[in-house]
Amino acid sequence: MIQTIRIARTTVTLTLGVMFLAVVGGLSALNQVGFPERYCDWLRSEFAVKGIHISFETLRFDLKRGLIATNVIFYEDERQLRPLLKAGEMTVDLDKTKALRSEFKLYNLKISDGTASIPVDEYRMVTANEINGGLVITAVSYTHLTLPTIYSV
Repeated sequence: MIQTIRIARTTVTLTLGVMFLAVVGGLSALNQVGFPERYCDWLRSEFAVKGIHISFETLRFDLKRGLIATNVIFYEDERQLRPLLKAGEMTVDLDKTKALRSEFKLYNLKISDGTASIPVDEYRMVTANEINGGLVITAVSYTHLTLPTIYSV
């Protein structure tokens, strides 16, 4: 009887250890390689539903910061003809438990190393460089999300 309990306990311990190592290895691989394109498309479409039209080069996961998109461009509309803001990096903080169930709940959005070009008239543009900022979603329920307009003279 004691031998059976010892074998069961060892089996459970080894199984949990292997599962932990698999999860850590998988998250590490996602951090290095990035998410597959279908997750990138899902994130783009969920932002489009909220009124934010973006494109980005890569999407990876960082345990401390959340989802990180690189070389992000925010567009004026869904046709993606005129870029409003280009950022080197965007950090997206989602409800991770809902994201695993393919639901989208955005907590905050942080932009690093951004550049915005704002047309003043037909011939001139104002450029704002080194834009770093965030957008915190505090409402429990929201239907439409727009980025704040940034002006620099």
